[in-house]
Amino acid sequence: MDDKEIRHMRRVEDDHWWFRAKDEFILHKLIPFKQLSGNVLDMGCGTGRFLHVLETCFSNHFSDYQLFGLDMSDASINYASDHSKALIVKGNAAVTGFADNFFSLVVTSDVLEHLEDDGAGLKEIFRILSPGGYVVVTVPAYQWLWSGHDKALSHKRRYTGTSLSFAMKKSGFALKKLGYYYGILFPLLLVLRSFIIIKEKITAFKEKNGTYIDQVLPPSVINKLLYRVCVFEREFCAVPFGSTVYAVAQKEK
Repeated sequence: MDDKEIRHMRRVEDDHWWFRAKDEFILHKLIPFKQLSGNVLDMGCGTGRFLHVLETCFSNHFSDYQLFGLDMSDASINYASDHSKALIVKGNAAVTGFADNFFSLVVTSDVLEHLEDDGAGLKEIFRILSPGGYVVVTVPAYQWLWSGHDKALSHKRRYTGTSLSFAMKKSGFALKKLGYYYGILFPLLLVLRSFIIIKEKITAFKEKNGTYIDQVLPPSVINKLLYRVCVFEREFCAVPFGSTVYAVAQKEK
């Protein structure tokens, strides 16, 4: 992801419905591990938004932990250092430099799709996780939704539940949960993304500010409505499709 996209993301992410809903969705997947302690890594921590969320929420749910962030972008690390008190390290997700069995939990949100070899990234997570440790993964769904947005964010691929499950099991993980998110809004997202793809093919279309429609902050009323729909889905209505695939897996003892 280039610095321009990182700067724009930082401007909108704290208020944007998509980022807020994703943060809370991941936390919802972490809460069952209330006895977790030890080192925790946000792999691909970006601007530090989710690190800050973890710092705020972990004290209510986890007994003892040390929080780390990892990113390879200097711009992201600078933002993250201002945003979080976690120990933030520059490094590649496939070669982190951390010791074997160092973490009890790794969260990697929208990172694997950036790697040339996602298997190498997953094997690295497996190596640095302690036996019994967990990883929570999110990735973008469906290769047929590929658009200029993916290019702008330096994506290499999109996933299905089947392909993510296969990659994680191949790397040694025992899969505990697998599914999709943003399912209720998926028809709307599909229409918007289809419009973008068509326009790109004809005119290499972009918004005037050079960012893609996915990262534009909607009007306040719409932003709040979209966020509430995501909360409803998380709490009451799991949908077997969506624009994000997630997995929770364990490195078994």
